[in-house]
Amino acid sequence: MFGLSTEYEAFLISRIRERWRQTGDVSQSLVDALDSNARVITATASVMICVFLLFVFGSERVFNLFGPSLASAVFHDAFVIGSLLPPAVLELLGRRTWQRPRWPSRRRRNVQLHPRSEPTPAREISQ
Repeated sequence: MFGLSTEYEAFLISRIRERWRQTGDVSQSLVDALDSNARVITATASVMICVFLLFVFGSERVFNLFGPSLASAVFHDAFVIGSLLPPAVLELLGRRTWQRPRWPSRRRRNVQLHPRSEPTPAREISQ
């Protein structure tokens, strides 16, 4: 369940961040991201819910018990926790959502993932 919830939220939040960087408008970014990702999230959650509900028809008692509980967990995670709470919190926070606090920037060193290197001169090919 943790993997599923992380996937849904990361998928949605990354799209919201993408749109925010393009438009600069938090509300419009939320609307666009939910519009483009809601169908994908709904479809994948619905498939998983159906699969977990099919466990009820199995002969193993453990699967009969786990099926409805996993289906319920996927439903709550995808629709309530994943698609409702993060956009609501991002809307409430507004522009503060994507702003970094200043104190970590002052305390950290200038570390680059890909340091800029000087262009190397072309080597002569010896034959």
